[in-house]
Amino acid sequence: EGVNFAYLTTPLRFVGDSDGNVTAVEMVQMELTEPDESGRRRPVPIEGSEYTIPATAVVVAVGYGADAEFAETAPVSANRWGLITVDDRTGQTNVPYIFAGGDVVNGADLVVTAIADGKRASTWLHQYLTQMGPKTE
Repeated sequence: EGVNFAYLTTPLRFVGDSDGNVTAVEMVQMELTEPDESGRRRPVPIEGSEYTIPATAVVVAVGYGADAEFAETAPVSANRWGLITVDDRTGQTNVPYIFAGGDVVNGADLVVTAIADGKRASTWLHQYLTQMGPKTE
């Protein structure tokens, strides 16, 4: 999808021009510490590893979760974990006109999985809608 991920890297600041447009992002490489008493390894900056990358736009992805309320209130089937159940091939739920994908189906997963689910579901939703024909009253 044209996205480059910089793992164990943290943005320090966004650089902008006089018009308020972003022009670059200052970054720093991180490394993991030894496990602490909880067993967790924490990221810390590597001294002298700062660098700048040019940018014309910034997408901040902060890891929001799926809308669990929809799965609880919509007339669709869910599994014991509260995830919406769908046909694996089409993304169609037990309600013929509702298609789902991404975190509401898989739980927390990669964005590319959600993108693939969305593309698949949109293909099958298009087929579903075009085969219905015009609605007449």
